[in-house]
Formats: sequence, C-alpha cells, structure tokens
Amino acid sequence: MLLFFLGTKAQLIKTAPLIKECERQNVPYKFIFLSQHWNTIDELLKDFEIPPPDIYILKGHDVTRAWVMPLWGLKVLWGIYRQRKRIFSTPHEIVVVHGDTISTLIGAFVGKCARRKVAHVESGLRSFNLLHPFPEEIIRICTFYLSDYYLCPGQIPLQNLSRFGGEKINTHVNTLYDSLTIALEKASNLPKIENIYAICSLHRFENIYSKQKLTEVINLVKMVANTIPLFFVLHLPTVNKLKKFGLLHELESHPNISLLPRQGFVRFIQFINNAEFVITDGGSNQEECFYLGKPCLLLRQCTEREEGLSGNVLLSKFERKNVEDFVHNYHKFLRPRFQATTSPSQLAVKYLADVIRKIESARS
Repeated sequence: MLLFFLGTKAQLIKTAPLIKECERQNVPYKFIFLSQHWNTIDELLKDFEIPPPDIYILKGHDVTRAWVMPLWGLKVLWGIYRQRKRIFSTPHEIVVVHGDTISTLIGAFVGKCARRKVAHVESGLRSFNLLHPFPEEIIRICTFYLSDYYLCPGQIPLQNLSRFGGEKINTHVNTLYDSLTIALEKASNLPKIENIYAICSLHRFENIYSKQKLTEVINLVKMVANTIPLFFVLHLPTVNKLKKFGLLHELESHPNISLLPRQGFVRFIQFINNAEFVITDGGSNQEECFYLGKPCLLLRQCTEREEGLSGNVLLSKFERKNVEDFVHNYHKFLRPRFQATTSPSQLAVKYLADVIRKIESARS
C-alpha cells in the first residue's frame, strides 16, 4: 500500500495524478492530509475528481506565518502518533512524500520512524544555494537522506542524487505535466479571457521577508505594469507582508494593476494560458510556463529547476535591465507547447507498485 503524506496545495496538485493512477492501476493507497494548507482543498479535490483524504491529521486554517510553523509541526507529529494504528496497518507500505515543504520533511521523518520505506516524488532538484530558496533547499537535502526511492523529473535531478544511496527512477518530466493536462481540458469549458494582460504571482519567503526586498520586487512589478495591464495574484503570505510594510497601496493605486484573489488551479491555468507572459517566483509556475511554452520572467536569484532556462524563461536575478529587456521583447521567449511521450504519473505508480510486490515477495 502507498501512503501519501501531503500537506500543501502544490503537493496535492502534483500528486493528484498519482492518486488517480493508483485507482486506474488498482494500487491500494491511503491519503493522509497534514493540513499545512486547508482553505482550498475541497476545490482541488473537485478539480481532479479524487476522493477526500482517508485521514485528516489536523483541521483548521492555512499555515502561512513562519513563527506558527514549529507549533504546527509539533501538533502534526502528535496527531500522527495518535492515529498511527489507522495510518500504518501492514509492514509492506511505502510512505510517499512530495517536493520540499515542511510537510515533506515530516512525512519522510515519520516514515523512517515507523520503519517504512520512503519514496520522494520530484526528487533531485537543487539550487545549490541554501538561502535561495529558503528553507526549501535545506528541506530537500534532509529529505534525500531520509528517502529510499527517488522519483526524479529528469536526467539532471537524477545526476544530483549520485552520492545518495537507494533506488532512483527517471520519470523524465514532472507529475505537474499530468496535472496541467487535466486542468487544460477542464479550463476549455470556462469562459474565455479576451483582454491582453500579463499575470504576476509572488510568494517566496526570500522575496517577501523584509521591507527592503519586497519594495525592490514591487518596484519591478510596477515598472512592468507601466507597459502592459497586469493581474497581481494575492497569496496570503504576500498580502500579510504588503500590509505590514505599508506597500499594498502601491499596487492598489497603480492604474494598470488589478489585484486578483488566489484562484483555483484550473482557473489559474486558464489565466496563465491566455496571458502574454507570466512574472513569478514560483518553481511550479516556471514549470507550467515551460510546458505551455509561455514567456516567463522569474523574479529569483537562482532556481532549482532547469525547465525553460535559455528558452521561454528568463532568470532575472532582480536586475532592472533584464526585466526591461524581457518586457519589451517577450515575444522572443514564446515557445511551442511541450509534448511528453509518456505519463510521469503512470511511470511512477507502476514503479512503486513493482517495489511493493518485491517487498511482499521478500517477506513471504
């Protein structure tokens, strides 16, 4: 049995195709939800047409502030301990974690404590800079040490794990590709967006943690908006910091910026697909733009993902000249839509199912 330990929206988005594939291949699984993000889980379950979690560890509100994380983490660990008999029922289970969040690390740690094998999906991504992104780069390294099976979205992530033991499989592309395929099909039934615009989505800790840094970022965003109408997506951590530093008015008062509440995944993919280009600091957004062939301005110093670099993605490094060149020449970054030759989710589930059979055979 596969035990999916998930806690965030991004994890659910990228793991939903794996869960659907488990159902298609008749692979038993449990979905354990740690509730790091809570507010939109029902919408995501509906978007992907997957059943609700088998086990909720906590229920409540999104955990978006750094100072709340330690207490939340302790509550999650205590909740897992209390429900351990419901979670772990056979010795042949594999704990499946995804990505680089606190939920990832908790799931991998709990799996090792329960003496289960741990599989890490989206494994091998590295920026090789412990502070960019923070704390994700540190979490990734810790998770590598706790994992037994590494499901890598490409040859470079695979090579990044050369010094780690365990079994590795190359899924060639990220499971996000399957999520995007599902979302595009559903988005085709939504009303079209006719206006010309760009879209901006910013939320990374290193971009919003200080007033100086966030002011620098907002000034770049305003510069872009002087050229093209811009939808700015309001992630809750970003809104909190904008209000704290007195910068929200800078966006509200700009005539070419429209503030957009955080959207459901399907609706957001439609916004990206119809935009002229995307400004983001999110790794998932970078990958989505790569698969769509959409011009993407990455407001980061470095990135753990290779997708789109030297193609549709420009890594700005916050240099004003890079931003200006991109905005005035973004059509040069347009690329054909990426077409995968196989489903990464199908490969991943088949691999994990084979591993379970081997474990069962060895213990029988």
